[in-house]
Amino acid sequence: MPDVHSLLWPTGSGFVVGLLYVAEGAQRRNLLHYTLGTWLALTSTAALLFGILAGTDWPSSRP
Repeated sequence: MPDVHSLLWPTGSGFVVGLLYVAEGAQRRNLLHYTLGTWLALTSTAALLFGILAGTDWPSSRP
């Protein structure tokens, strides 16, 4: 398993910033900030999941 803390810092920061943008977009009814926040939150979450999966031995190449 990869060092999870090395994945959590950048992806966690991106996720928090994305949520802040979503909150601002919802508060001010600004579609650009809402969309940008959603994109940041989703890509940060996907990066975390793909980073964890890339560090595992799945699918196993060994017989």
